[in-house]
Order: sequence, then structure tokens, then C-alpha cells
Amino acid sequence: MTHSYKPFILIIIISLGIIVGVSALYYSARTYQVAKDIKTQKITPTPTPEAPIIRDVKEEVKRNEQQILAEPGNLDLLKSQASSFLLLGENEKSINTYLQAIQLTPQDADLYVGLGDAHVQANSTSQAIEAYEMAMSLDPQLIHVYVQLANIYTIKQPDRTNVIDTYIKGIQSNPNNILLRILFSSFYEQIQEKELALEQYQRVLQIDPTNSIAIRKIEQLSK
Repeated sequence: MTHSYKPFILIIIISLGIIVGVSALYYSARTYQVAKDIKTQKITPTPTPEAPIIRDVKEEVKRNEQQILAEPGNLDLLKSQASSFLLLGENEKSINTYLQAIQLTPQDADLYVGLGDAHVQANSTSQAIEAYEMAMSLDPQLIHVYVQLANIYTIKQPDRTNVIDTYIKGIQSNPNNILLRILFSSFYEQIQEKELALEQYQRVLQIDPTNSIAIRKIEQLSK
């Protein structure tokens, strides 16, 4: 009796194999056809939905455009529009709008910071440096400026001396800023200046004795 079932089991297994094989062939053919249809524009892929914040920014840009036409000298509107363009990646528009705002208030350090950020995104490094240096001269306590300049001199225009000078200027103007000291310490580690890195981490602990980053790094560098 047991042996009489074997042919049926074998038939069932073969049938299942045929079904799986046919299904795989159909799926492959269908996938190929869909890709072909997309390529020949018979099927339009569903667009990726915009993030809500991007939609909101685009709507704000449209509102600002109308208001700026009505109030061309409105500094707040120009600032808002310039930062919106920056967020959307429309760098040239952002740069031009920041320049318009700077013409109205050439002593506003924040405008030069925004201008520098727009130039960084546009890969116009020299102009970014000029904008950040202007911002630094107007307000030496803008931490973002020192961080951005140090990044430029580390990545885009590698220059060890300029990186060190930038961090020193930032720390002199903001002696209790932990972020600048930790970044400075980290840079010294990268260039294998262990003792100088240790010195900066120790100064972090003088400001914040419980700083976990400085504690861990001092332990690692002291070995």
C-alpha cells in the first residue's frame, strides 16, 4: 500500500515544480515588459512625493515673491526668501537675494553667514570664505562661521595652517565654547598631534568636568 502512493507523490512534486517554474518565467517576463514600457514612456513611474516641509517652503517662496514686489525694501522678506531658496537648493537665487539684503543693511553679520552658506552649496569656495570672513569681522561670536571655515580649509582647500588659525580665532573670541575646542582637538588627532589634542580635551574638562567625549578621548590618548 505504501508503494502505491509514490507515483502520485512524484506527480504532485513534478506539477508543483512546473507551476513554480511557469510563475517565475511569467514574473520575469512581466518585470521585463514593465521596464521596457517605462523606457518607451508607455508607463510613467509614480513620482516620489515631496516632503511636506519642501512643499511648505515652495509655497512660502511664492507668497514672498508677491510681497517683495509690493515691498521691495522689506529686509525680513528678503531674508526669508534667501533662506528658503537655500533650503530648496536654488543657490544662485539665494546668493542674489542675500546680496540684495546686504545692500540694505551691510553691517548685518547673519546675512553674510547665509551668503557664505549659499556659496558653499554652489561650490564657489573663494566667495564663501570672503562672506564668512566678513561675518566674522562683524560678529566674532558666530560659532557657525568658524566651523564652516575650518571645514573649507580641511576639505575644499586643504591648508593645515588656516584650519589651526581659524580654530584659534574662534576660541579666542569664544573661550568657553566646547564645540570649537572638541573640533579643534579632533583636528589635532587627525594630523597626529597627540599632545596638542590632549591639551584641548583637558581644557574642555576645565569648562565641563563631566564632558563624556573629553573624558573618553583623554583616556584613549593617555595610553
